Amino acid sequence: MSESIAKGPDQWLKSGLLPVVLGTLYVGAFPPYGVRFLVPVALTGFLWCLRGLGAVAARRAGFLFGMAVMTLGCSWLHNIFGLTFLVLAALHALFYGLFGWGHAVIDRQNWGGPMKALAIACVWTGVEYIRAEHFWLDFPWMTPGHGLEVIHHLTENLLATIGVYGVGFIVVWFCAALVRAGRLRSCSASIGVLVLANLPGFDGSSPDSPDNIYLPGVTFAAIQSESGSLGRFYEATDALKEKPQLVIWPEESLPYDIVKAKKDWALLEELVKKTGCVLVLGTQQGGQGKAWFNTALTLDGAGILGRHFKVHPVHLFDDGTPGTEAHPVTTPLGKIGTPICFDCDYQDVTRRMTLEGVDFFAVPSMDPIAWGPIQRVQHSALFRIRCAENGRAMVVCATSGVTQSIDPWGREVAMIEPLKPGVLTGFVPIRRGFTIFTRHGWLFPWFALGAGILFILQALRREHGARVAA
Repeated sequence: MSESIAKGPDQWLKSGLLPVVLGTLYVGAFPPYGVRFLVPVALTGFLWCLRGLGAVAARRAGFLFGMAVMTLGCSWLHNIFGLTFLVLAALHALFYGLFGWGHAVIDRQNWGGPMKALAIACVWTGVEYIRAEHFWLDFPWMTPGHGLEVIHHLTENLLATIGVYGVGFIVVWFCAALVRAGRLRSCSASIGVLVLANLPGFDGSSPDSPDNIYLPGVTFAAIQSESGSLGRFYEATDALKEKPQLVIWPEESLPYDIVKAKKDWALLEELVKKTGCVLVLGTQQGGQGKAWFNTALTLDGAGILGRHFKVHPVHLFDDGTPGTEAHPVTTPLGKIGTPICFDCDYQDVTRRMTLEGVDFFAVPSMDPIAWGPIQRVQHSALFRIRCAENGRAMVVCATSGVTQSIDPWGREVAMIEPLKPGVLTGFVPIRRGFTIFTRHGWLFPWFALGAGILFILQALRREHGARVAA
């Protein structure tokens, strides 16, 4: 072992109080605070705390850091679940504890600083990816890439190359290298990646890239309301002075099977024929038995153009049976992707739709008023991340915010003030061509996970061999 194990008061400080303080500091990078540079500051401090800790103390430090991040960063969960949200936070904090254990295993090895920094970044990314995308209670919030979302000149190309978890990998790699050597020269590899990622056209998503094909865009109107009434949405759509080509209503704007409600369906058919628009709306569709699907329905004057069943229903809610397919809808306006709300929190649905040639996304969404303003502002960033990863524009129509239009590079173009009914109008561009992320970069966290496992197994094998030899 090349590292001494911290003991005594120093151990309790590094594995108890400081991780809580640093987790609190990390939360400051997210809305409503938005001090983005706190992501690398807090992670550097956290990795410094872990250095020299034994496995038990490192697990404790990781768990406490994770509890601070999840309870304070996602404090709005209290509005939904009450004190039960502490249990949910603890389940996710266990993953931070798992990372702490993996860090302790790597820390004991006599590898050089650069090798350790790379191994630590791989373990972090692998653990984070499983927690966020593949845990039974997966929740892809509060990641470093999520926290740095608005710093587009640093993360835009990286998102389009190796995705949000790749951004986290680069940040942790940088922080771990800094902790190991205590000087910026040790971070040269991660800094080099950042510089490379910022070269124009590096990822194929630059506006000047020859891989891009642009077509005339589409005029749209997105109606923000928690009404749940066909009459309210009918009137708002019919009252639009300049008739848009595309109209979007929120998730479950009609919280019943509109196709089977003959009178209401006749009104809806009348509306789309009168306005001449393509309409994307949230409704429900029945399944077998008592099963039902949270549905994005797309139609025009000719009838139903397509349906999308929500692939990622919200955990612990009656949010429908999970859908299994993710296809764009072919319309007179082009191929439109209609993922629903929580679908856009994850990487798979938007990526699969993009690979099938989607021109842009029209997203019905729901962030109820009772969930509070912090939740909807944090959530809005995830839609922008999906746009930057896949190089596609998106219009999000939410019940009470954030209704927003986003360009193909993940930058918000316009939005409606949250918690107030309103109509967002604008022009959504059509872009074709694939980013590196959409084609291959989405595999990056899987490679990091595999590399992290190999690093851990190699370290444990070496230790076992040393014990046998002794």
